[in-house]
Amino acid sequence: NHTVVIPMNYEGIWTLNNYFIVYDTHKKGLFDKKGGEILPLIYSHIQQSHTRGSKIIITQRDSVGPANQTLFGIANAKGEFIATELKSIQYIYDPLKLYNPSIQYGGSYLAIQNKSELWGILNEFKEELVVPFSYNQVQQKYSYDDQAFFILKQGHKYGIVNQFYETIIPFEYDALNFNFLVNHRNEGLHTKAIIAKKDGKFGLINFKNEIVCPFEYEALEKIDFTDHYKAKKDGYYLLIDQKNKVLNPGPFDEISQFEDGTALTFNNGMMRTINKDGLIT
Repeated sequence: NHTVVIPMNYEGIWTLNNYFIVYDTHKKGLFDKKGGEILPLIYSHIQQSHTRGSKIIITQRDSVGPANQTLFGIANAKGEFIATELKSIQYIYDPLKLYNPSIQYGGSYLAIQNKSELWGILNEFKEELVVPFSYNQVQQKYSYDDQAFFILKQGHKYGIVNQFYETIIPFEYDALNFNFLVNHRNEGLHTKAIIAKKDGKFGLINFKNEIVCPFEYEALEKIDFTDHYKAKKDGYYLLIDQKNKVLNPGPFDEISQFEDGTALTFNNGMMRTINKDGLIT
């Protein structure tokens, strides 16, 4: 109808899904398709989240304050800010140690760091902070059914909270990880084990903080999607299962991850294959 939606006051205008980004003198603003201002013309960069189905908008401002910091903000579709003055916004590593922006069990979470360099967690779809800015690191996420669990670092210790900010594992461990903890066999959360380090030794705990495998190893790493681990003791590796049953005592200098039911072992310059029963093949 020849109605002006965005006036001719800007150096550039381009579309961003259901929005118009306007540009003038190295600054950007955001308008809706009816010409209503969502965000004023003060930002260095504006973008929507890469997560499919997310409606949040991420803003960036450069050279802020005496320290000339780059700070980020997170706003909803109306331009109302959920979090401001952020130093960093990141996806969270999953059990395969990947940053995964895809939807998992109806929820996607972002690790966000404030100006005090403390971390919290934002639920993208609920558009709310589910874990406050109280932590030194957000390390990893594990999803099971409709639950999400996060390994966090507070001070020098690690623990686990869920998406309701309930402490699942107390902050008493020197290290934790969810590596290879995937729902390969859906046998219940009680069957899942977490690698943990305490008092200089590695072992396994469950989601009730009960010891599954004693803390007696110098190193411990899950090497397949089921329950096989390479455990280091007295400087050499052996192959064990989740219940600390020794499948092959080695000694090995190294054991690879399993692929197609076999792994490579190395000892004194000799390489041999081993199956999941611990037999050299």
